[in-house]
Amino acid sequence: MNKPAFQAEDLPQQSTPRKRKTPSSLEKNSSRTPQNRQAMTNAAPLYITVGPQCCGKSSLLKTLDGGKVKDISLDDQPDVYVPVPTDIFLSCFADKTVTQDVPELLQQVYQGRTLQERIRNDNREIHLILQRWAGDITREEFESAVREFYISRGFGLEVAQQLVTAVEQSLNNKVAPSSKPQLLLPKMIDVFILESLFQPHPDTKQSGIQKAHQELRTTPKHIPIAWGNTNAKSRDYSQALEIACQTRRPVRFVICHPALTNEKEPSQAAIDAKLLTLPWVSLSDLLKRNLKRLQETGRYIPAFAISDCCSRVQSLVTINRVEGIDTVEQRLVSLASPSFVNGNNGRRPQQQRHTPTFEYVLTEHRLIQKIYPQIQQGRANGNRRSNRF
Repeated sequence: MNKPAFQAEDLPQQSTPRKRKTPSSLEKNSSRTPQNRQAMTNAAPLYITVGPQCCGKSSLLKTLDGGKVKDISLDDQPDVYVPVPTDIFLSCFADKTVTQDVPELLQQVYQGRTLQERIRNDNREIHLILQRWAGDITREEFESAVREFYISRGFGLEVAQQLVTAVEQSLNNKVAPSSKPQLLLPKMIDVFILESLFQPHPDTKQSGIQKAHQELRTTPKHIPIAWGNTNAKSRDYSQALEIACQTRRPVRFVICHPALTNEKEPSQAAIDAKLLTLPWVSLSDLLKRNLKRLQETGRYIPAFAISDCCSRVQSLVTINRVEGIDTVEQRLVSLASPSFVNGNNGRRPQQQRHTPTFEYVLTEHRLIQKIYPQIQQGRANGNRRSNRF
């Protein structure tokens, strides 16, 4: 058999010498460290608000970056709120059982329940307020009904009493003492659909939360954006941090916390730490603002929900002299890491079934980085072994 005229093994083996790096090339490569790349980002910031409803988060966001901040709120997602004319809203509480008497609007189904069913079962508090504003019930009847409702739901009576006081004050501020207590009702009432936040919308095929996250991810980087929600639990903003990490947007928190404000002004420690803060607002004042928004826009947050959010915000992160105010943002970022059980809210991390893969860290350039404890621990163990020889 004739040997092929050419075979690869007949070629002389030659090794290509490696090109030695010159000092200039080493200097060039050293400038590409993660820290330097962080400083080179030109993306607009992502603002994350932390504070109860009606504390002024949206108003402050409108003043930042020349009023160009795009506020991405869960409340604005499809069918999270459905507007209903006030007279139709009130008709749901009348004694009507005949199907043909029900307006077509109320027969519409949202996430498996008709609008009429949702109004009757989930909006008792708004109904009582509207009755009192319209003068259909007395103060005594209103107070008794509110207390009975709060007891039946297991809510605190202290919040119920503050709600009654706020409603009566709203009447006293609008009418003369001698006239019949009556307040102009809003033309429309926004009905809250809780499931729209978590279940896919028939048109978008996304839940409200998923659609809001998509907006965060796809908004052009030159446009400043805000995750403008209460974010009273770390899991509420953890995905926003992940998106900021992937899109390399710097992160700024806007915090409403009693430890960061002296009366109506930021504390000196908060100013020194360059924090964006909002004055802490008492529950009674928050309820007054909430009622004002109901009359002007038809949107209302139950009083017990506002009270609960105030408690969650205060317990989300402990702010004291020992831990220092200058580390508040770093701790908020750390709390949203997988190394903390979601909802643990400032307490010691708990061991999870699977070991967490990374931890979020806020860098000096306000970018979100991931630290991998397992890798760092492995390197440390390797260094200790090598030091034995």
